[in-house]
Amino acid sequence: MPKKPFQDMGVVKVHRNGYRAHLQYRDSSATCKDICGPERRNTAQAEADLAQIRAAGAVGRNREEGLEIMAAEAMRIKISARYQAEIREAVHRLDSQEEEQDDEIWHPDSDNEPEEEEPWMRDYEETQQPDISPTPPSQQPAMTPLEATAALQKFRPIAAKPTDLEYLLACRADPNYPVEAGSISPLRHVILFAQEEHVEKMRTLLLQYGARQSGEDLQRWELRQRAELCERIRMQEARDLQERAYDPCAAIHELNM
Repeated sequence: MPKKPFQDMGVVKVHRNGYRAHLQYRDSSATCKDICGPERRNTAQAEADLAQIRAAGAVGRNREEGLEIMAAEAMRIKISARYQAEIREAVHRLDSQEEEQDDEIWHPDSDNEPEEEEPWMRDYEETQQPDISPTPPSQQPAMTPLEATAALQKFRPIAAKPTDLEYLLACRADPNYPVEAGSISPLRHVILFAQEEHVEKMRTLLLQYGARQSGEDLQRWELRQRAELCERIRMQEARDLQERAYDPCAAIHELNM
């Protein structure tokens, strides 16, 4: 009986509450064997697993080696899917903890109504508040790598400081796991959204902790540096022009008219 080529092997089957890639074949001793992908929520994800497993077989020097590589690729996909599920659970726990903390501060059913801020308090600049040094990462409570990775996935560079990022990385957060916002790498996220005063330090921290930098990441970093330099030059020229345009003698003349 002719053997199917790798690109025609396998189907997507219903499995428990989802779908998974399933390949069946007979080895050299005519023993029936199965290669299965992880359970997925929809058929599109399972189809992608199936295509990835099939493509892996083409690397083998012969059919037997190709099948072994396909089985190894299926196992790698399973481990990756399990890791992603654990991250999602950790993110869910963090969200639940944040909601509980918010409820402790104020709950709609509470008798203690939140005090409305006076207008002068809303206008009070943060720069006038006392400067409090951030707690060093070594003195902050430890997080598991999963918890740190989940927190990094929710990390907001525009509102954070380098010490916040250093803390998560010191807790062994995965520096290459895609963030929630846009499914991009933490490195790309920082390059795009971190404040100008913090972006270089945050980028350096990620690279030091093993973040992978693609050619496009490097191009975006160079583009941001050029854009910020141009903006600084533009602002300085605008200030210089304003100073040259101001004529105190003319202003005094207008007052005396």
